[in-house]
Amino acid sequence: MPNLLVTTPYASSDDFSQTTWQQRRWKANVPSNTRLLAGERWGVQYRVNVTATSSENLAAELAFDTNAENSGITPALNAFVPTATPTQTSTPTQTFTSTPTNTPTPTSTDTPVPPPGFTHTPTQTATATDTSTVTPTATATATQTATLVRPDYFHAATTSVGSITYKTVNTGDPIGTLNPLSASIETSGLRNLIDSGGRSIFVSGAAPADTVWELGGTWSFTTFTRASNAGGIGFIQATLYRIDTAGNAYIVGASNQGATNAINSTSWTQSSFTFPVPFDTLIGPGERWGVQFQINVTAAVNKNNAKAELAVDIVAQNSRALIASTAQTVTPTFTTTLTATLTPSPTFTLTPTFTPTDTPLPCCTPTQTPTNTATFTSTPTDTPVPPGSPTHRFTSTPTTTHTPTVTSTPTATTCPYACDGFTRANSGSLGTAPTGGT
Repeated sequence: MPNLLVTTPYASSDDFSQTTWQQRRWKANVPSNTRLLAGERWGVQYRVNVTATSSENLAAELAFDTNAENSGITPALNAFVPTATPTQTSTPTQTFTSTPTNTPTPTSTDTPVPPPGFTHTPTQTATATDTSTVTPTATATATQTATLVRPDYFHAATTSVGSITYKTVNTGDPIGTLNPLSASIETSGLRNLIDSGGRSIFVSGAAPADTVWELGGTWSFTTFTRASNAGGIGFIQATLYRIDTAGNAYIVGASNQGATNAINSTSWTQSSFTFPVPFDTLIGPGERWGVQFQINVTAAVNKNNAKAELAVDIVAQNSRALIASTAQTVTPTFTTTLTATLTPSPTFTLTPTFTPTDTPLPCCTPTQTPTNTATFTSTPTDTPVPPGSPTHRFTSTPTTTHTPTVTSTPTATTCPYACDGFTRANSGSLGTAPTGGT
């Protein structure tokens, strides 16, 4: 689909006053940053502006493709190949650092045997050891990638962002139906060009998720305007906005004004102007950029409700913006950073501790052994003699009576070490140890 870029001025002389071939030369200045993408073409169309007619049935002719009358054009073309911009992507490398864990190691200790009479009691002592746990942390590093974009055309179609309705701007071709925006030029001043519903801002599509758009660079605008009544003086400009996800609009800045009088004629007038957007002008995921046009009326046309119109969505007058390669997409690259977190983990080490207890052992204590001794006692008994016996006689019958008598026999028990009670009263000498000592 053809899109009009520029219209040349008329040739300086009359081309149709004669019936012989007439040669004419003229030129046109095409705005800088007017670019064709891969696969696109440029085209030329010739038109004749007839200012004086003839009553005869005549036709004008344009010669081409002959050696004698070889109509031609010398285009000012600069072919260039987009240079790839390398993108540095950081690949995370995980480096693990081991954290030593204290593990009890048995150590030989010469522990003396407790002396006789002492008891060993072991005591447990707990020793805590810290163990490190490595936790990776993701850090986003932005990498800028240049993107070549074709012209964005301003459209009458609307879109809703949050609760607010905007007009649209995108790379889609004009639909071919004129839908102008307008502003009064009856008084001097700066005013917005609006549609019939009061809308004036054109918004782009939303930035994708995890993406930031860099808007810095030179934006080029081409607009087509006309006045309902000729004779006014006014110049067009654009204001750039950032639109957040809720639909709120925030001014980024305003462009330079076009150098062409945009309301001098009732015919469409092309204006070209630029806006150097500061670098590091960023919009985040889900956000959009928007453009609003104003007309700065310096000489008003105070009659007939005079107004200026901005052409939108028509092929011949396709108002547009050329962002070229100034839009940059920022893609986050994640770099893993290892952060050590110390988690205490107690380790118990048993340490024996000896507590002496004085427990006397039985030593040199006499042992008594009872001994039973029998005692025999005789008791006489008078036994009468039967009558007729010559005499009485006494008979002695022995009776055994056991009377136990306890006797103690000391028995010495040998001790495993020298045992002396030291109970003798001789303070000058310890004397001789009792039996049973060694």
